[in-house]
Amino acid sequence: MANEEDTILTARYLIEDNENEYVFYDENIKSDLTIVKSILKKLIGNLPAWDEAEIRKLHDEITDVLKMSNS
Repeated sequence: MANEEDTILTARYLIEDNENEYVFYDENIKSDLTIVKSILKKLIGNLPAWDEAEIRKLHDEITDVLKMSNS
């Protein structure tokens, strides 16, 4: 997430009941995991299924970038 406000709004979107006409704010509210997963799937979309070689390549690229930034 780009900033904390976006993170909080997304979390609220995942948890709060969108069928209510009003907003009942409760930072301790919980939601059914199945519903949260469904909403996340819609927000994120399909993720690629990587094989072992692709994972290794990505890991190596990230490692190289991190090494360069620490130099």
